[in-house]
Amino acid sequence: MLNIAKLKDKLRPYLFLFPAFGTMALLTFYPVSYGFYVSLTDMTRLKFFSETWKFIGLSNFVKTFQLPEFWKVFGRTVIWTVTCVLLHVTMGLLLALLLNRQTKLGGLYRTIYLLPWAIPAYISCMVWRGMYNPLPEYGLINKIIGLFGFSPINWLNTMPWAFMAVIIANIWLGIPFMMMIFSAALQKIPVELYDAADVDGATGWQKFRFITLPLLKPIAVTASLLGFIWTFNLFNVIYLITGGGPAKQTHILVTYVFDLFNHYPFDWGMAAAISVVIFFILLTISIVYLKITKAVEAWY
Repeated sequence: MLNIAKLKDKLRPYLFLFPAFGTMALLTFYPVSYGFYVSLTDMTRLKFFSETWKFIGLSNFVKTFQLPEFWKVFGRTVIWTVTCVLLHVTMGLLLALLLNRQTKLGGLYRTIYLLPWAIPAYISCMVWRGMYNPLPEYGLINKIIGLFGFSPINWLNTMPWAFMAVIIANIWLGIPFMMMIFSAALQKIPVELYDAADVDGATGWQKFRFITLPLLKPIAVTASLLGFIWTFNLFNVIYLITGGGPAKQTHILVTYVFDLFNHYPFDWGMAAAISVVIFFILLTISIVYLKITKAVEAWY
């Protein structure tokens, strides 16, 4: 005979988990699943409202990989991501090492360096857009380079300056996060290790190479992977500063998808297909990266 009390005890944990799983299903699983479905159709905005779209299988994916424009945008996305993440990690680590020294103003410096990340991205991007104004009397960047005798640059309307402009802005935005991650990790390294190294006569470089770097590796791998995923999918910086221009030459994959979705011919099926491609690209890179770096192995 079924024991009601035992059944309730078994179901109680699932009852508490239901709100979280229900929210995830509504806000994550359903949209993702629907996106996969749309990628297999010829849906456009007109066909969506007239309910005339049809299932076309993998045709959108075949068309995607045959588009020269897709490969150009993909290559630009790789350059954008690798450049930004490399400088985020490198400069973030450098600042963390500098701020790790015990100084009276260490807390103040950390607060100042954290401001670019704490300020809403929309405000930061609008400020950077204003600083890139081609007129020196309005654009701070051109005013600064003018002091060194250089001519004003039309940053946002010419290539490669427009692409360089969004990369510079994103580097400025992302460094504080990496700095705080590495600062927290440096605080966890036992001081006794450095004291022992001093007794053995180790130089500063040797202590950094054989103590700091190995112990920071798990954090560095995780932070760089997260940074890669975030930067690969970063929409707001490019959209707010250049809008993908000039002539769509600063588009990365996510802004390219947005352009397909929201501008004529409003090809929602193709946009969904490229979104699915982005998902599998990031999934593959994440698995390979974690396997190569052996990030799941404990170092201490």
